Amino acid sequence: MGENPAPFTERLHAALQEARPDTHTVLLSSEGLFHRWWDFSPAGLEALHLLAARAELELWAFFREPVAFTRSFYVQMLKNPRGLGPCYGLDASIDALLDEPRFSLHLDYIGYIRTVEAVLGAGKVRPFRYTGNTVANMLEALGITDLAPDMPAENRSVGEWGVSLLRQINQRTLGVDEKWQAVGLIEKLDRLADGYRRPLQLAPETIQRIHALSAESVAAFARLYNLDIS
Repeated sequence: MGENPAPFTERLHAALQEARPDTHTVLLSSEGLFHRWWDFSPAGLEALHLLAARAELELWAFFREPVAFTRSFYVQMLKNPRGLGPCYGLDASIDALLDEPRFSLHLDYIGYIRTVEAVLGAGKVRPFRYTGNTVANMLEALGITDLAPDMPAENRSVGEWGVSLLRQINQRTLGVDEKWQAVGLIEKLDRLADGYRRPLQLAPETIQRIHALSAESVAAFARLYNLDIS
């Protein structure tokens, strides 16, 4: 959320206007509340703080097993166009990105919860273990038992070969549209070649680094929330 929180306020107002008079719960979904949390401006954080002060607000966040998350997050960083965000579109190894604080801080799950609760209030974040079926997890948490959503189609990440191609195109200077076109072609080629069958291989030393970076969060989730995310 940038210096001007007006677009957020307008979208929130529009969502509430569409609700029926007897509505008691509104679900708002945004990937950016985790991925781009560290980019929120003071004005954006203040807008969230005011929202939490005026309404009963709880943030639900789904956390993936750290090694699987890091592999997926790394591939997404390779896909994203350079310049649109920190660590985007680089020809860099996963270890090189783990050296970047702006990448590795995403493994500090418990630190994220603490900073969010500093804005929204203590106890305002409810963490879940990511299982691949977020909708079913949310319905269960809401006590809704008469709906049985289908298991969503698995969004497979590109494999090791696809990662190699992504790093090659990241050596070139491409516009945003060109980059997305190139990513689409690589994803198509990777699917045709069943690239997902050989996911990006991580060295034992890399896995140890990921475990070290996430150790405090894994322990805190078990202790505070009775959640096993290891």
